[in-house]
Formats: sequence, C-alpha cells, structure tokens
Amino acid sequence: MADRHVSERLRAAEREIGVTTTRPSIVRVTIGLFVSTLIAVALVQHVVEIQRDSSDGTILDEFPHCYDVFDLLPSWHELISVRRVGDLLGLLPGLDEIDAYEAALEEDSTAGRGLLPYVQYALTGGLGIGNEEAYVGRGGWLFYRPDVEYLTGPGFLQTAQLAARRYERAAWADPPQSDPIQAILGFHQQLAVRGIRLAVMPTPSKATVHPEEFSSRYGRAKRAPRNPSYSSFVAALTAEGVWVIDVTETLLQAARETGSAAYLATDSHWAPAAMARAATQVADAIRPMLSSEHAPLEHRRTSVTIVNLGDTAGMLNLPDEQQLYPRERVTTNRVLSSAGEPWEPTRGADVLVLGDSFCNVYSHPGMGWGSSAGFIEHFSAALARPIDRIATNAGGSHTTRQRLARELARDADRLAGTRIVVYQFAMRELAFGDWKVFEMPGDALDRD
Repeated sequence: MADRHVSERLRAAEREIGVTTTRPSIVRVTIGLFVSTLIAVALVQHVVEIQRDSSDGTILDEFPHCYDVFDLLPSWHELISVRRVGDLLGLLPGLDEIDAYEAALEEDSTAGRGLLPYVQYALTGGLGIGNEEAYVGRGGWLFYRPDVEYLTGPGFLQTAQLAARRYERAAWADPPQSDPIQAILGFHQQLAVRGIRLAVMPTPSKATVHPEEFSSRYGRAKRAPRNPSYSSFVAALTAEGVWVIDVTETLLQAARETGSAAYLATDSHWAPAAMARAATQVADAIRPMLSSEHAPLEHRRTSVTIVNLGDTAGMLNLPDEQQLYPRERVTTNRVLSSAGEPWEPTRGADVLVLGDSFCNVYSHPGMGWGSSAGFIEHFSAALARPIDRIATNAGGSHTTRQRLARELARDADRLAGTRIVVYQFAMRELAFGDWKVFEMPGDALDRD
C-alpha cells in the first residue's frame, strides 16, 4: 500500500514538472526585457564611441573596436584581384583574428567597464567570491588562481594530464608542449655542448609558502604543499645532471624567523626581504662553481619605501574607490654601483639569469614596485660580481629561452664567457606553461 502511494505521488510530481503554465503577458514582458537588454548594450556602445570619435574629429576616419570588424574583411582591391576560389578563401579572416577582435571588443565594452567593477565588489565584499583570475583568501589576502590550482590539481607529469593539455588551445592554435622535462633536458644539452652549466630555479607561489592565508585548514601544516609530480620532476632532472635550486624552504624560514610574510598580500609575488634571502641562497650555491679570479664587485644599497596595490587585486577589477584591499607599503633595497648608479646587467658575464616576473617585480618600474631592487640585482650583489640577464614578465616556460635563441641567431658570441645559466620560472608553469622546444643556432654544428 505504501509503495502504491509513493508511486502515485511520483507520477503527480512528474505531471506537474512536465507541464508549466505561464501567463502570455509574463512571457511577452520577459522576452521584451531580454531583447531590450541586448539592444541597449549595443546601442550604448555605439553612442559612446561615436561621441568619443566626434570629439577627436575622426568620426569619418576610424571608429574604435565596434567598427573595426570591417578591418577584418578584404578590401575592394583585394576582391577584384581574386582569380581562383583558393584566393578568395585566403582573404577570409582567420579564427585567431576573429578571436582577438572579440577580446578587444569585450575589453572596451562601456557596459562592462561601468557595471562589472561594482558587481565584483558586491561579490567579493559580501560573499568572498573572486573571479576567473583570483581567489579570495583570509584576512585581506588574494591568490592568483593558477598558483592555487597548480597545487590542488593533478600531477602535471601524469600521462592523462599531459595528453589532456593538448586540447587546451583553440582549434586554430598549436597545442602546448606540456612536458617540462623534455624542454629543460633539451636546453641542458644545448648549453652543455657549449661548456655551460644549467641551474633550474622553480619559484614557489605564495599558496605554497603561505597556505594558511588561503584556508584555515593549513594553519598547522608542517610542510609546504606540493603538486604530486614535483618530486618526480626534480628527480628526473637531477638524474640527468641538471642542477635544481629550490628556494621554498628559505622562504618558509624567512617567514618563521622574522614573523613577516614572505609574499605580498594583494600581489602574486614575494616580499622584498624574503626575495633577498632567496638571492643569497642561490649565490651561495653557485659561488663554488665560478672562477675566483675576478675581483669582488662592490655594490651599494639604498632603502626606498613603495606604496602600491598588487597585481592580484588588479585582476579583480574592483572600483577605484574600493576599500576592501588597501595599498601595501613595502621597503625595498635598491642595488647601486660603487659610483651610485643603478645596477645594470653586463653582457659577457659568466652568469646569465633567465627569469620571469619574479625577477622583474622590484626591478621593472612598470610593475609599480620600484626599480633596481629585484632578485637579479640582489643576486649580483650577493655574488659580488656582474651578471647578465634576460627577463620577461610572462611565459617563463619558454619566452626567455626563445629570446636567447633569437639573440644567438643575431650574435653567435651571445654566450661567450657564460659559464652558468640560472633558469628561473614560476612553479605554476610546470602545470600550465607551454614548454616549447627551440633549436639554438649552432646546435647542428656542435653535434657534428
């Protein structure tokens, strides 16, 4: 009897769910609001851009993004020059061009710029919700999303994970080379035939060093969290003679001993004092491998106070007047020559550093944290000798190696005098980077 009553109730529920009645007036109003919203967003964008161009006197010459779609189309001269179907197909815009246009249009959206910051402010302040780029931590801390997902995701060397990354890119783009070991060992061999030693420096994120600021679950953690594949990665490189310098423990120790955070609360990068400790560790590690013939190079240091809002806070795209994440104040130590000039790299030095934004954060003024006070400057001062550098903010998995290959193509003596290359990159690149393999000019000759 009970089963029959349950069956009847289920059938009644199915009938009610399957038949939903809505008054025609409500349907019309809902559709009208939806269509009006779509039209209003486009109309506002057109009006704003026409007014903006009219004030510049360029309304008949060039309209910004919403009218740039016509630039994707072939010109009349190109059309009348078509002789074959293949020629016509060649004039059509590529998928990557269309994708770039859509991205630019979205970035320049008036409605988006006007509304999204306040929506994000409500989500972050009221619910503690970040966005696709940033996670909200504890006590005013923010975390770059890939840094956290590197730790919480699958092992980056797992066969399934390496295969899955082939489908990350759009259909028109080349898939990423997902195996960091292949790229690093190839680079190691390219340097070895030139008599150069490679030291690899995977730099941990603040989610590794300060997991307690992300979640209270890590308040009593005795060890830094690691990606499941990291130990295998280190073992594979070490077995082939690649020197791996891990500064994680030094950064943890700096935080424990000083009571100050080793990373910035609203930025994805390390704090100045902890960074300087890491530079000293690397200098102490490679010093025995260098010639002692050079006279020690003298440097001066001068303290500078910097106030800035971190890059992770900027990723949230909050209103300018927001008070959720105040600007941070740090004290940097600029590294100067004995004559008081800002530190400069030295071409032909026996140490070359390839680095990403962890090297640039207190060195490149455009990052907002000052200049001449970065990792490479402090590394040079700790070694008391000149250092060469190639540093770019993004794509540490391949961009610096690519730049080195290009510079070697222009100048065969680019690595003359180099004895050690320190290759620094953010650890998250192991899971998300594109580990492209590059031929270094002269490789074929060296192998012969």
